[in-house]
Amino acid sequence: MKKRILLSVLTLILALVFAFALASCDSSDEPTQKPTGNPTETPTEQSCAHAYDNTCDADCNLCGETREASHTAKVVDAVAPTCTQLGLTEGSVCSVCNATLTAQKTVAAKGHNEVIDESVSATCSKTGLTQGSHCDVCGEVLVAQEEVSKKAHLTETVASVKPTCTETGLTKGERCLICGEFTVAQTVVPATGHNEKVIEAVAPTCTTTGLTEGSECKTCGEIIVASDVIDALGHDFPETYSTDAQNHWKRCGRRNCGVIVEKNAHTFVKYNCTTCNYYNGPKVHYVETYDRFIGQSLDTLFAAYDQIAGAGKNIAVNDVTNIEIPLGENIKLNGWVGFSGLKIQSFGYWFNDDVYSVVTNGSYFLETEDDVLQVAGENARRFSILASTNGQDNIKSVSFVALLENGSYVVLKRIDVTMMGSLEPGEIIPDDEIVKAEAETLDYGIKFVARKKTGTEIYTTDAGLTYTVSGGTFVNGKFNVSKTESFKVIFDKDYDKFAANFNKYKLSYSSTVPMKAVVTYTDGDTVVTDIIFLEAGENLFSCLTLGYVNEIYAKNITSIEFQMLGTDQTATFLLYDVSTEEVETLSGSIKYLTNQRYALGINIKWGGGISFILDAEDGNDDVRNLINCADTGRLVQQSYYGTQTAGDNGYQLGEFHETAWGYNPVQGGNRYNEPSRIIDVQISGPSIYIKAQPRDWAQHHLTSSYMENVYTLYSDRIQVDNRFTEYSGFQKNPYRAQELPAFYTIGYLNTFVNYSGKTPWAGDELTYDDDLGFWTEDYNATKRFKQGNTETWCAWINQNDDYGIGVYTPNVPELFAGRLDYDVSPDEVESTAQACSYVAAIGYLRLANYEPMEYSYLITTGSTQEIRDLFTEHKDFADNADLSDPRFAK
Repeated sequence: MKKRILLSVLTLILALVFAFALASCDSSDEPTQKPTGNPTETPTEQSCAHAYDNTCDADCNLCGETREASHTAKVVDAVAPTCTQLGLTEGSVCSVCNATLTAQKTVAAKGHNEVIDESVSATCSKTGLTQGSHCDVCGEVLVAQEEVSKKAHLTETVASVKPTCTETGLTKGERCLICGEFTVAQTVVPATGHNEKVIEAVAPTCTTTGLTEGSECKTCGEIIVASDVIDALGHDFPETYSTDAQNHWKRCGRRNCGVIVEKNAHTFVKYNCTTCNYYNGPKVHYVETYDRFIGQSLDTLFAAYDQIAGAGKNIAVNDVTNIEIPLGENIKLNGWVGFSGLKIQSFGYWFNDDVYSVVTNGSYFLETEDDVLQVAGENARRFSILASTNGQDNIKSVSFVALLENGSYVVLKRIDVTMMGSLEPGEIIPDDEIVKAEAETLDYGIKFVARKKTGTEIYTTDAGLTYTVSGGTFVNGKFNVSKTESFKVIFDKDYDKFAANFNKYKLSYSSTVPMKAVVTYTDGDTVVTDIIFLEAGENLFSCLTLGYVNEIYAKNITSIEFQMLGTDQTATFLLYDVSTEEVETLSGSIKYLTNQRYALGINIKWGGGISFILDAEDGNDDVRNLINCADTGRLVQQSYYGTQTAGDNGYQLGEFHETAWGYNPVQGGNRYNEPSRIIDVQISGPSIYIKAQPRDWAQHHLTSSYMENVYTLYSDRIQVDNRFTEYSGFQKNPYRAQELPAFYTIGYLNTFVNYSGKTPWAGDELTYDDDLGFWTEDYNATKRFKQGNTETWCAWINQNDDYGIGVYTPNVPELFAGRLDYDVSPDEVESTAQACSYVAAIGYLRLANYEPMEYSYLITTGSTQEIRDLFTEHKDFADNADLSDPRFAK
């Protein structure tokens, strides 16, 4: 190619030369015709006109003479290498002839500059990415990132909002604790509308106005129909007079008025006042003065009267000279009379020494048994006279009389009377003989003993509870019972107090001994008997119904039967109130307490044990729940060991791992994964209170015991306060090792840490063990610290990450720790896996009947040093005095 270019240039130059030569010939008069034929002589250097291809050509095309010629250089730019392609150095060529002056050299390709594309953790609201890489020079993807699926939501129940009369409500929902997304949306519940209740009319009085009937909403209190004012009535004086022995007067006949007019002394004609016809006849006979009138002594009389408490008391008549009595109550006299000769026609009474007002009542006229009253004659009689004060508020005295056949009266007993006026609801007569209980404020007000409803066997407490009784000895509102007795409080089956649906009931009571109670109510469509246990003392017992976890609502409590526990002495029991309510159902779910760091999950279905702890600062996206909750026996929970003797108060041994298994109440449930029963749940701010009735581990039934927990969430720790009360009555509960508490974690936390030195809380070296077995007697396989654990805390950590969870039970130095299936799954992060780690702080106790036992512990997470520092800072938070109390010792 290059040669062809040079040939073309040479040809062009020759053509120009020839053209020039021809032109010269024309100017020199040389022949214009080009000579034909070949020249006969080669031009010489001196005579050659020289012809070159270009300025760079060194050889004359005519004579071949060589000259010095220079190229005109032109730069050829360098080519930078890329990640994958070669480059070139800078070169040069002649701009005239294109000859290469400086050859370009090859530069090697640079290769990619790899940059890591960080992985993106998946959350419950968005997908993640695996780690990848790309070249930050050319942008080529070297390792492609792959999408990671979203994680499951961590949900909590969002409580329902009850609709009001005018405002809509919301159904229960579920919301993710992490991202806030609703996984179960709340739907709007329509407003209920007003529940109209009649506002009773207020009758006007003589001097005050009244009100017409109105209505209001029973639920929210809004006035629906306003009451109108009724004018005062003015006084209503009767045509007849009221009297006493000296005067007569007229009293306004309207109730609760009592205004008196026309009060004047009597003016008698014979035995009657000319104005009021008051009788001033012969004197009547009194037994104190006229024993000889009937010929027999009457000194065997007894008196009793009813007051506001509704319980009678018998006092010898001679001890009673004056009584205080409220309006509408009765005065009662019981006695015996024996005589001969004269005959008694009937018994009766009059007030204020007014013989004209005598009321006779023959129905209380009874024969007397020989062993009751030893008197001579056929006319021995027993009597019971009930004097009613209904409608009268000016009584000064009452005379109990016998009407003889001859028409004269014998006064058996005269008693002065002080009227107390009418009683407002809840007002208490200040009579120490009747009102024995001291007033004490409870959730719903003041409590006192029951009052007997006039003329019936129905009792009403100050809290408004109305019932009848069966069994026991019931005096002054108190049941007095022995160990072999039971007694029952019975409610009307249509009692309005229990008509509304409920899933929680409360008993307010006072008892000198612990009690067993059987509450009968309708749970859904089934009548059930709910067995509960009551501590001695002044208490308010709160209990969720049997159908609570299944969202079944109860109604209509019909009776509560009580039986004393734990003593052969006579016990005293008072029932102040029974109330019901409808509370939020946490059925079959985990209730979470959360803050910026922790999510603490309390398993409502499994007795309120801890089944979930998430630490937002753990730095490991693969770890969510630190607690192993594979079955009801795991969790973090209360667990105790009692009698191992068959026949102890009827106890029968169970079986577990082909071994006879004794009494073992476990908070979560039994070996068959049957859950314990939740008795009560109360949530307040960062705390939740749980009361559970645990199951016996190797049995199907619930135990006769209660476990209580208060969980409190702090920014850097979790505090757990425990309480256990045993009601079984077992007599052979041994003094033995108890788990305080039982503590299970995921298998990923595979290294056990504790302090085994002699100088606690001084920062000395810790002990680490990553090769523990599970519940074995081999010391090398199961870590059993019986001495030296002077800081009384321990932790399960992952040593590679230096992260774990610790538990601290003050004053419990023995530890029992081990791992299960770590050879199969050494770094297990699933909370429901079989592989797990376990530890229990071990204290030696016996289960004492009816004696509450309490202790507390802390939980925290973080590095080993962070765990130790936290426990050091709070080492004095609890003393756990009950763990060394003589009540629970050998």
